[in-house]
Amino acid sequence: MNKLILTLIFLFSAQISTYAQSNQIEAKAAYLLAEESFAAGDYTATLEYLKKATKSLGATNSKLLYLQIQAELEIYKTDRSYYDQIIKSISDFQNSADVNSFTEEKIIEIAKTKMFL
Repeated sequence: MNKLILTLIFLFSAQISTYAQSNQIEAKAAYLLAEESFAAGDYTATLEYLKKATKSLGATNSKLLYLQIQAELEIYKTDRSYYDQIIKSISDFQNSADVNSFTEEKIIEIAKTKMFL
């Protein structure tokens, strides 16, 4: 009986681990597609891929938010209705748990962007 319970616990743990790894791979793939879309000037697709990455991870992070802000700024140049969204994204970036692991140069760049808007 104990062996059966231990086996079930092990199998359950292995399944959770595989699921988590799969989500991380999907998030990385979505982020890479977001970067490619941004480089191609397709900012709407960039935001969609970033949403997929966030969903796969279960939360956002400063790296995703930085690219999101860059895409929103590009859209804002032609659509001023993105102002509130950019401000929210900047606030989320500045308050993200991992922001201090991001480069100081980019943190300052985002702070300057907020002041400029």
